[in-house]
Amino acid sequence: MKNSGLYSLGDDGGLWTLINGCYRRPSTVEEREGYCLERLKHVERPVYAPPAAVENTSLPAPV
Repeated sequence: MKNSGLYSLGDDGGLWTLINGCYRRPSTVEEREGYCLERLKHVERPVYAPPAAVENTSLPAPV
């Protein structure tokens, strides 16, 4: 079973919902919509910011 937290896909491709520690097939439209919303939510990726010590270093002056 492919696990993604609250929802999992079985070996046959069927959708399973984790409720009270047990997996079961979704029986309501709301459970299926919850799975779709979880799969489509925006993924936030961290933005690289250089350390402050690098930003404040002085560059050598041209000669």
